[in-house]
Amino acid sequence: MESLEREVKANSEALEIVRRNQVDYRIERDILKEVYSSNLETINLIITIVLGVLAILTLLGGFLRVKSIAAVRDDFRRELEKLEALRGRFENKFLEVEKEQEAAKVTFAELAHVNEEQNKRLRILELQEKVSALAKQGNFARALEYLTVGLELSPRDPVLLRQRVNCLSGSQRFAEAIDTAKTILEIDPREPTALANLMELYLMTSDLAGFDGLFVANRNLLAENNPYVVWYLESLRAFRGGDGPKLRRLIREHLATGIPEKVPLLGGWRYSELRHVLSLLPASPDRILILQFIDLLEGKLSAGELNQAMTPEA
Repeated sequence: MESLEREVKANSEALEIVRRNQVDYRIERDILKEVYSSNLETINLIITIVLGVLAILTLLGGFLRVKSIAAVRDDFRRELEKLEALRGRFENKFLEVEKEQEAAKVTFAELAHVNEEQNKRLRILELQEKVSALAKQGNFARALEYLTVGLELSPRDPVLLRQRVNCLSGSQRFAEAIDTAKTILEIDPREPTALANLMELYLMTSDLAGFDGLFVANRNLLAENNPYVVWYLESLRAFRGGDGPKLRRLIREHLATGIPEKVPLLGGWRYSELRHVLSLLPASPDRILILQFIDLLEGKLSAGELNQAMTPEA
């Protein structure tokens, strides 16, 4: 963020330089117009006077015995040519100044656009940090207010959308969380975090058909990202489907492969929403087992402890 702030400051300084250049160009143009106008009026006045004098001399040539009228006219014609050349130089200078001013306008517009985009990006980064801090505190309602502001600035920002899924899930607003997760997948159909979140949401809301279709299509992708995610989702699917024997088989098979002792297997995954959903279900051995399985995933329970808790009947 510091590098972005420095870049925004540099662009702001460049904008100020361009603004000063535009003022300089405008002043130069106005001066040239004034000089050109003044000189043009003078030239026209001189031409009028000289032509009048020539006419008078022509009429009075016999009396004043002016014998070099033709020569005077030639001299005057040469002066007119010089004045015409001077006018051409003024016109060329006008064109140069106008071109420079147009170029300055383009540069100013480009820098203004870049600066606006960077300011917006800084604002979004600040909002992301505030949302993250509020979510860690469990203040999801306040975090969603900041997310509303952020998504108005950038409706398809993937970080803001993932944070919105997280905060909506934490508020038990599962239907809205599902819609937001789908929006992320419209942007990137292979985003593993959004896929896993959406599958978990389907299971928490008992949409087993929605889960199955998504899981079959993306199982390998999830396994490449974190194989424990697949284990978690398959086990939760067995529980939600009422298949206790499959739930026990899946847990035993993975315990037999060697599980790290009391280490969070899914990183910073939050299970509070699932625990809330499970608390609403009738008590049963399967519910006890799935809660113990979650303790294992969180690193609160070792593989050996879970294995001992699973009686032969369990």
